[in-house]
Amino acid sequence: MKPSEIIITVKMGEILDSDNWEDYCYRYGINEWCINEGRADRDTEVQISLADAMEWGLIKDENL
Repeated sequence: MKPSEIIITVKMGEILDSDNWEDYCYRYGINEWCINEGRADRDTEVQISLADAMEWGLIKDENL
């Protein structure tokens, strides 16, 4: 399987801290204000592709 086909679970706070929040929201169709509006929080778990996690620095190659 390609990294773009593998789905992993991360927390929204991890994405926010990686400075890729806008990319995540655009790519996954999420309202970028959802945390501020109380619809989600930093501990909300979401599923993203392994490729995105690697691109955004959430997972390093040596962790695989």
